[in-house]
Amino acid sequence: STANFVGHSVKKGTPAIKNNPLILWRSKEFQESKKIDFKKHRKYNTENLIHTVADLSNINFRRFDKGKSIINSEFKDTLK
Repeated sequence: STANFVGHSVKKGTPAIKNNPLILWRSKEFQESKKIDFKKHRKYNTENLIHTVADLSNINFRRFDKGKSIINSEFKDTLK
């Protein structure tokens, strides 16, 4: 289906706008060195992608929030 609007909208958006797949390839070495806690049907807002990328990369910053990283055991559903 299509929506009669321009831009992004959670309320008016189509499934193609709202549902984006996450594809993550990890080498064998990475799998052994970095444990991830990924559950298939978590509700996630891509505004928090920086927290997931930082978590994957072992990067820490002042506002890093494990609860916003979809691969972290402390993740909390963040869908608006």
